Amino acid sequence: MALTNDPMQVATHPDVDVLVEVAGGTDAAREWVLAAIAAGKHVVTANKSLLAVHGSEIFAAARQHGVAVAYEGAVAVSIPIVKALREGLTANRIEWVAGIVNGTTNFILSKMRDEGLDFAEALQQAQALGYAEADPTFDIEGVDAAHKMALLAANAFGMPVRFAAAQIEGFTRLQGLDVACAEQLGFRIKLLGVAKRRKDHDVRGVELRVQPALVPTTHLMAHVNGSMNGIMVKGDAAGVTMYYGAGAGSEPTASAVIADLVDVARLDGTLAAQRVPHLGFHAHAVDDTGRAATRCRAHAPLPARARAQRPADRSRRRLAGHAAGAGVAGAAGPRHDRAPRHGPPGAGADRGGGPGHGGLRRARAGGPPRRGRPGGDPAGGDAGGLSRAGKIMVKTGSSAYS
Repeated sequence: MALTNDPMQVATHPDVDVLVEVAGGTDAAREWVLAAIAAGKHVVTANKSLLAVHGSEIFAAARQHGVAVAYEGAVAVSIPIVKALREGLTANRIEWVAGIVNGTTNFILSKMRDEGLDFAEALQQAQALGYAEADPTFDIEGVDAAHKMALLAANAFGMPVRFAAAQIEGFTRLQGLDVACAEQLGFRIKLLGVAKRRKDHDVRGVELRVQPALVPTTHLMAHVNGSMNGIMVKGDAAGVTMYYGAGAGSEPTASAVIADLVDVARLDGTLAAQRVPHLGFHAHAVDDTGRAATRCRAHAPLPARARAQRPADRSRRRLAGHAAGAGVAGAAGPRHDRAPRHGPPGAGADRGGGPGHGGLRRARAGGPPRRGRPGGDPAGGDAGGLSRAGKIMVKTGSSAYS
């Protein structure tokens, strides 16, 4: 066919076997993709917002017409995490998925820590380098990461794509001082996505959230810097596995798109029923699991007005107040838990044990952070500052990974 500027003509042309959609957006892209599927064409897309919002409709149409929808480039770019969940870990019951899945925000946070920049300055650098869009709202408010986590949760747990059920919090209120204080206390602030199974009062659900969290500097995830992504997966047989790679950029995205094209080409002659399902589970096995509430189990009361203390104590108090105002999960305190070798990142305070760590259980005055028993969540729960009886109540996350 001749070159054209009409995407619908490409989607429906009889000489086209595969539609590659990398335009972005959810409205026009949905029409092109559904038209291509109806015409019996396979689809390769790097459009995470399209699949997060219209994924159920698109995957159902693809099953009906016996075509494939490949989307590795829509999730973690250079990291083949979709293939890892659908194929490499297929023998496992996945307990949780957690990690850094937005390269733009990780670049901003790294610049704030390494160069002492404020949020606005770091964002400006990200835009100048092409990591952030002119309108960076989806990145800095956590929406882009939530799109990706919704797709990962569907592949991990055999559930529909449920972006609308995600709890999302960005980090636009974060200041350079917050990042500096966290570093002094042995933490790094990361925007984490978390998807985990939860059972409350015999009711099963999936907790899906994106929020800034404190990650101990001893944890592997604390060393995922710049525009890189890092994802950890806990399976019942394989245990905790970690995946690391570029999370932004045109060439890493192109690498994932070409890999999907090669996979689609290899499908030639195979029956649709014999292919790996789009979301890792056949349609009849998809569990319409409900959303589990994100719970917060611990508070660290820190005096808002206290007598002169040592510099470390003042830093803790300052971090507590600033992190509460910035909405950082698991906001700082004088104690954090032991960092297991392969546990998920984040802060929390559940006594259920497991590989997570970093939570606050109680406050104590003075001295360096004291080691405690393992426990906690990859990202902690929501955070907020509450003024009660002259104290700042720093809400830390519900955290129980096992």
